[in-house]
Amino acid sequence: LAAPAVAAGLCFALLAALLRPGASAVLPAIGIAALVIALAANAWRLEEYKPARRVAEAVNARVPADVPVFVGGFDEPSLMFYLGPARVPMRSAAGRRTLRGWMAEPGPAAAIVLESEIDREAMAGLPVVELMRTSGYNYSNGDAVTLVVLGRNLPAQRN
Repeated sequence: LAAPAVAAGLCFALLAALLRPGASAVLPAIGIAALVIALAANAWRLEEYKPARRVAEAVNARVPADVPVFVGGFDEPSLMFYLGPARVPMRSAAGRRTLRGWMAEPGPAAAIVLESEIDREAMAGLPVVELMRTSGYNYSNGDAVTLVVLGRNLPAQRN
C-alpha cells in the first residue's frame, strides 16, 4: 500500500528534476501529499491484519465470562482491550512448559497462545480442544503471528 505511493512520489521527484529544475520542490511535495492521502484513506484496512479482534470475538462468543483466560506469548494491548474488562485480570506467560502446565490443570479455562508454543503430543489425551486459529501481524514487535485459541473442560456450547 505504501510502496505505490512512495513510487509515485519518487516519479514526481524524478520528473521535476528532469523537466523543470526550478520546480523541483513542488512536484515532490505533491508526491508526498499523495503518499499521505493514500495511507490515510487506507488506514482502516490495517485492522484486517490484527489478529487480536478476531481472537477476542471467538473467546467472547465461545468461552463463558467467568472462565479464566490464559495468554501465552502474545502481549498485544489491543487483545486486552477487545476482550473487555470482564476478562481482566488474565494469566499471562510464555513457553511450552507453562502451556503444558495449563493443559494439565483441572477446571474450565481458555488459552490464547502462539502456534509455535503448542505441543500436540502433550495435548493428546487431555480435555483440550482447538477453538480457533488465525494469522495476522503483531504490531507491538513487528512479527507475523499465528494465534490459536484452546479450550479446556469448557461447558457445551449453546446454540
